[in-house]
Amino acid sequence: MLRKLWNQSQFRYSLLSAAVWGMVAHAYAFVHNFFSHDALNALYASAVEEHWKIELGRFLFPLYRMTLRNALSLPWVIGLYTILWGVFIVYLISKIFNLKSSASIFFAAGVLMVNRTVICLASTYIYELDIDMLSVLFAVLSVYLWKQHKWGFLFGALPLLGLFGIYQCNLSVAIVLILFSSVLTLVTEKDAFLPVLKRGLLSLVMIALGIILYFLVLKGVLFATGIELVQDSNNSITNALSFNSGVLGLIPRAYKDFFHSHFAASTVHPRPLASIALWLVWISAAVFFVLLCIRNVARMKSSILNLLLAAVLLILVPLGANASYVLNNGGVHDLMEYANWTTLLLPIILAESLFERTPEKTESAAKSGAIQSKSAAKSEASPSKSATKSEASQSTKPESASAAKTSLARVAVYVLLLIILIERTLVANSIYLKKEFEQQATLSIMTRVVYDLHQVEGYVPG
Repeated sequence: MLRKLWNQSQFRYSLLSAAVWGMVAHAYAFVHNFFSHDALNALYASAVEEHWKIELGRFLFPLYRMTLRNALSLPWVIGLYTILWGVFIVYLISKIFNLKSSASIFFAAGVLMVNRTVICLASTYIYELDIDMLSVLFAVLSVYLWKQHKWGFLFGALPLLGLFGIYQCNLSVAIVLILFSSVLTLVTEKDAFLPVLKRGLLSLVMIALGIILYFLVLKGVLFATGIELVQDSNNSITNALSFNSGVLGLIPRAYKDFFHSHFAASTVHPRPLASIALWLVWISAAVFFVLLCIRNVARMKSSILNLLLAAVLLILVPLGANASYVLNNGGVHDLMEYANWTTLLLPIILAESLFERTPEKTESAAKSGAIQSKSAAKSEASPSKSATKSEASQSTKPESASAAKTSLARVAVYVLLLIILIERTLVANSIYLKKEFEQQATLSIMTRVVYDLHQVEGYVPG
């Protein structure tokens, strides 16, 4: 199986890309031990820590630590697991959306490995980083099974069980990918309206089955351990669907929170260039979508009805990405917003779909090259035929110019994404350095405090 995977260029690109971005952005956190905040409580996962995870409904967390890690939070081991799960996340994404070029996979890996959620986990909650990435992998796997197999909606419920048992909010990742897949099908296939509706309904069945399986297993775990779900906690699964302020009021706020996270949230050392690049990337995505629609309608590869449904689904993407905001009554934080950052996959997906070389174009280019070579070989023997061939080859020049323009547009988007990812990498390492300085300063102060304690007459250590 490993040999079969290695023979696929998509897997090799995914392996290299996830490893590069993981190490460039987060290696500092993987080789240092600046534990703080909740990570101090989970530096060594005692029975109290494991009990707490089960109270939150995250019963697979203790099992993961027991089987793949140990009770001690080891940054380097956590980093290796994070990159490993990242490799398979990127690989499955490339399969779902047919990303074949090395550039598309490289930047998709950057989006998935370098974002605010991953940075927050690595800097303050590193003991959860690798297993949260595993829950993202379960989300992606469920969508892959749903899309690739007739009965995949049934098989996909099993990874969703794993997702819910680790971190329930990452269901939003699956929702975003389902929406993206449906949109791409609608704008590239003429008779896709009813099939997309059918597949959409099956995705809802898959999610429902995953939820049912999760609660059945959770009930068994709670019964076997004698533990009860925690109540009135911002992290509790019991908060789901408790709409204190009304669901209709939460929906517009969820949209507002999504756009604020992308365009208005402050970072360490804000860089205007990256903010401008982010706006330009989203503008480019809108342009790509319109161009893709126009091209495929003109070629009779899509219909107006398809495009209307695709537009509606795109409008739902921010709500799907921020579904946790609605389900948790507006109580979200950075660790719950991984799906928000996966939306940046859209420009990559649209660029690859719009600018890919179709088999017809490839065959045409090959024939053109053959004609030109034959023309050159026979030019001396038959000048008139050579002239005719030359005229035919010149007719391909407009196509070549068009291809050059589209290639330039794709390169421009990737340059903008590179600016964004570089900025995020700088932010990540700035935070990691700051955390280490804070740790050293705290140790220095506490050393002086303990020294002063020992100078107090009558003080007994301990």
